[in-house]
Formats: sequence, structure tokens, C-alpha cells
Amino acid sequence: MSVFGIGPAGEHLVRFAVVAGDKGHVCSKNGCGAVMGAKRLKAVAVTRGRHTVAVYDKDRLREKAKALLQDAKEAKNGQLYKWGTGGSFSIHALAGSLPVRNYTTNLFPDHEKLNAAYIRAHFEHRDKACWACGLVHTKYMKVTEGPYTGYEGEEPEYECMAAWGPVIGNTDPGALVMLTDVTDRLGLDVNEAGWVIGWAMECYAKDLLTRQDLDGVELGWGNVEAVKTLLEKISRREGVGNLLAEG
Repeated sequence: MSVFGIGPAGEHLVRFAVVAGDKGHVCSKNGCGAVMGAKRLKAVAVTRGRHTVAVYDKDRLREKAKALLQDAKEAKNGQLYKWGTGGSFSIHALAGSLPVRNYTTNLFPDHEKLNAAYIRAHFEHRDKACWACGLVHTKYMKVTEGPYTGYEGEEPEYECMAAWGPVIGNTDPGALVMLTDVTDRLGLDVNEAGWVIGWAMECYAKDLLTRQDLDGVELGWGNVEAVKTLLEKISRREGVGNLLAEG
């Protein structure tokens, strides 16, 4: 059975709510989760059918599929096949195109501790392939060091690494896995969630938002537990979360 649902963010019509399912696949843009929530549609579940789709030329389809897979494996010197989208994280850091502390700087010297090569070398992981896909660029991770040791979740994609790393001033790779998992489970788009909280953090650093404005949350750069609290507030439109849920 395949199940896609909206989570609390979609139920509370958060502007950047997503539709998520099958342990990590996300329809993430344009608030599609809020659209389902507005229709009071919690989830869609589909069971495997008994009928097959007719194929005119199975041998040629297999031939072309193998060629496409080989091309994907070799693209960009095999970077995606070897490291997934997280393989480009340090490339962006060295090029100065990584978003850091809500774009107030482009310097992030800790990038090597957050990239895919480091995470896969230090955390336990196993393949988590999309259905019928031979590329297998996604992994399921278990954090093995730092304060989130033992936490399990999907390997962060590049956008997750950027949002929950440099954008919020975090340098702990275990926190990347934790915040990525929390974002998916709440039904939030990781891009918009990262931008909103990065903006709020800069406002807090410049005394434009106070701790009282943020319901007592201490939103200093790199405070991942504060970020987790805000994500939960946003997903249910609680307190300041009602403001931030507008994006």
C-alpha cells in the first residue's frame, strides 16, 4: 500500500504545507498540503492492483531504461550516484553560493562536517531506493555521534542540509538528520521552513524579535532545539507559529 498524507501542517493550513508519503517522498511546493487540508482530505491510500500496464515493446523499454540509468550514474562524474544531492554541499560552500545565517554571509568553514561524504562515513546507513529505481541515491541514517546519537531518519538532501545547517548557523550533522525528519513528519516544506526560521533568527539577533515575541523561545544562531520547537508551533499555528505559518 502507498499512503500520502498532510500531517498537522496541512491540517492547520500552513502556507507551505506538503503532501508526504512512502517514508520520505514529498510533494513540497506551492502549499499542496494546505490545499488538501482545506478540502478536509487527510490522506490518500492506494493498494497494489492486480492488473499490469501493457507495454508495446518490453525489450526496447528495458534497453532504454538501462541506458538512462547508466547515463544517470555517469552524470557529473558520477557525483549523484555516489553521494546523492548532498554531494554538492561543499561545492556550493567553496563557490561562495551556500546560504549562511539567512544570507548575511557566504562563509561557512564547517562545510566538510555536514556534507554527504562525512555523514555517510560517520553514521550508520542503508539504501532506501525509490520504487523500481536503480540509482539508489537516498539512504536511511542512524546518527552515531553527538547529542542526537541513536536518532534515525532519512538522509538529508542538499536543500535539507542547507536549511538546517548554514541557514540557521548549525554545525552538528546529527541535528541535520533530526530536523529533516521532524520537518517531514510535520508536513512542512524544508525550503520555506528554513527561510522563515532563518529570517526569524536574524530578527532575533538584531532585537527586532524578542524572546517574548517568540513565546519564550531563545532563538540564537545554531539553537536546533529552539528550531524544533518553532517547527512544531508553526505546524499547529500555536502562538508565534500562527504568524510564521504564513511564510
